[in-house]
Amino acid sequence: SMDDNGGEAGPSATEIVDYARYIGMDPIGDVNLLWIAEEALCASLPEGWTEHTDAAGNAFYYNAGSGVSSWEHPLDEYYRSLFLKLKKILIDNRAASKVNESALALQCALRCQRARRVFRRLLGKKRLDDAAADIQAVYRGHLVRLKVREESIKQWEELERFS
Repeated sequence: SMDDNGGEAGPSATEIVDYARYIGMDPIGDVNLLWIAEEALCASLPEGWTEHTDAAGNAFYYNAGSGVSSWEHPLDEYYRSLFLKLKKILIDNRAASKVNESALALQCALRCQRARRVFRRLLGKKRLDDAAADIQAVYRGHLVRLKVREESIKQWEELERFS
């Protein structure tokens, strides 16, 4: 896709996927982070770096200031660690939301219509119904236990009275 100024087209889907794999991404599992690969491919070289080709036609990078040359683009490491950092945040959030899901189910089943509507949109009606049924069962169990406890206390008190 050429841009309006007739400039260079952006990286192709294949290039993005290849680069994603190169920095350790799974293009399917990490699809929501593929923008990192695209941004990396569009990034210009940092100050002081130039791109060169060796006799065999392989690209390498040279920093005149430090005298360092590298096969890796100088920003590869930056994008690799950006990816790992964001992936960790996403995984932590997912773990946290699993823990919150049961708490959320409980709150939403006992709370107002609006919360219930949002919850239904988020988790789908079936899951809401399952959660509500679970909560009712637990609550019924709780009532039964209370009743049993009351009965035993009453019996206990009667025994006390006669002893």
